[in-house]
Amino acid sequence: MNVFITGISGCVGHYVFDALAENPDLHLYLLVRDPARLRFDPHRPNVTLVTGDARNLSSQADLLATMDAIVHIAAGWGESAAYEVNREATFAMLDMADPARLTKLILFSTASVLDSENQLLDAAGTDGTDYIKSKYLCLRDLPSHPLADRVITLFPTLVFGGDAKHPSSHLNGGLGDALKWAGIARWLRLEASFHFVHGRDIAQVVQHVLLNDVSDRRMVLGNPETTIAEMLESLATHAGKPYRGWIDLTPLLELVALLFKSRMNAWDRFCMRYRFFRYRVVSPETFGMTSAYPTLKDILRAAEG
Repeated sequence: MNVFITGISGCVGHYVFDALAENPDLHLYLLVRDPARLRFDPHRPNVTLVTGDARNLSSQADLLATMDAIVHIAAGWGESAAYEVNREATFAMLDMADPARLTKLILFSTASVLDSENQLLDAAGTDGTDYIKSKYLCLRDLPSHPLADRVITLFPTLVFGGDAKHPSSHLNGGLGDALKWAGIARWLRLEASFHFVHGRDIAQVVQHVLLNDVSDRRMVLGNPETTIAEMLESLATHAGKPYRGWIDLTPLLELVALLFKSRMNAWDRFCMRYRFFRYRVVSPETFGMTSAYPTLKDILRAAEG
């Protein structure tokens, strides 16, 4: 199976490489702008490096026509790059693929564009940042494409991951600072919740979806819902301090929004009102596998290591 993969040099991309590279039935074509960013050795019989950019795929048209599957992990985070990578590149790869050969395109999106019923969230299209809005527009427009039935969209929730062999996610990079504030944070609580997932668990799901027939075309990747209080308790416990949670910050959110109005964008203000990011999630357990990092305590131990 020929598999074209974008975004391989990032945190999730490295874990996906770990999950797929040992399979001799797969030949991986890795689109990279700078091979020096790779923390693994790509010199394998079943791996081909393709130097290029997801914002300009025209030079890869002939190659994409030979692909059996595509895994689009790459993301653009702001301004024009967000729309070029998150939306336009998705449609370009579908246009260049051979309809008689391509079986699936595994598309990475973000859970932020969905509501609690896993349906598109209108606010993502009106108030979202360039990153959020571009992901929203891609999903809104995908049903009109002739190969839309080949697309399986994965929606990671908050992503952790990273070590000496894997680049850190944005969240993992901030865990050290969060632990420094554990002594103060253990007195606080806030009415809000979220889901999280580790890059290694994302890779397990990608591997399963790539190699098996799945009926669900949209999957939100995450562990069970975690409250902010539970997160703060995990931080405090990991730092060796008892969690108290006596000071409720929830009533102060409106004041914070007012005081920092000039520094907050529309999406920040929406998130402060929304607060409970709940989804119908899947994890490796959904497919009979075992999550590598099912709890925040596991995440913290791994980050410390």
